[in-house]
Amino acid sequence: MKKMLPFLFFAITVFSSCLKSNSDMDSPVYVGFPAATDSSNKLWVKSAAGAQTIDGPVLKLNATSKSPVNVILEQDNSIVTAYNTANGTSYAVPTASQYNIPSLTVTIPAGERTGKLMINIPNPSLLSFTQTYAFGFKIASVDGENTINVTGKTVMATMTLINQYDGIYVLTGYSYDVSDPSRTGNTGPVEMTLYSTGIYSVRMLEPHPVPGTAFPPGAAISHPSYTVYPVIYGVTISSDGGPFPAGMMNEPGYSSRYEPLTKTFYVSSIWSIAVGRKFTDTLRYIRRRL
Repeated sequence: MKKMLPFLFFAITVFSSCLKSNSDMDSPVYVGFPAATDSSNKLWVKSAAGAQTIDGPVLKLNATSKSPVNVILEQDNSIVTAYNTANGTSYAVPTASQYNIPSLTVTIPAGERTGKLMINIPNPSLLSFTQTYAFGFKIASVDGENTINVTGKTVMATMTLINQYDGIYVLTGYSYDVSDPSRTGNTGPVEMTLYSTGIYSVRMLEPHPVPGTAFPPGAAISHPSYTVYPVIYGVTISSDGGPFPAGMMNEPGYSSRYEPLTKTFYVSSIWSIAVGRKFTDTLRYIRRRL
């Protein structure tokens, strides 16, 4: 299933910004949601963390205030429905058992410029790796005022479940293809995305690169998946997608593994459908997905 910007975390998409603040400030100050590309607007739920509280949508002031600014939100899931209809997506609003919001009032303290809505996730196991969730919110008032800039009144936040292996990695390695010398040689370094497909499994979003081919899109080789065995951290390799959609498997005699202290995969794969093809890779974690 195609992942959306899909970990469990959550990814947050902000539609607009700008809302007039309380009138006791010396000069005009505005509060609203930051741009959709702002990294602070992206949210993730960790599958192995148990009950947790995550940061929700961010509200920002364009300047500090001498007094606290209270922004009162309302949940409006018709925003999610409208987005799905307009974009052909299938985001699901979480059920009452999957989350709760302790307060819909976001307070930006005096002298500061940001505040966040907090969302409780009581049990991540109730969420699915194959479903992208979404919330709709609108700004009801600011410090009791009723006049709101309508273009900045709504926000949609998407929520994704992720495991501990999810993220951006730097791949370096060696590729061997007995039938094509141009695909034999060093691979990388190149950044690759591993996204969560289960509690212990991740899939490479991009096709696996090979030597002598520009990346992206690489050679459109299969998308490998890695399943990590708890405690022993051995790794099982499989594949799907691309012109060679199946057949990648562990190279016999090589200890494909994950090292948790350095967050690094050491993996070597062969094709069961093509003798003489092999990838031996090191994937080193560098940052979370955005």
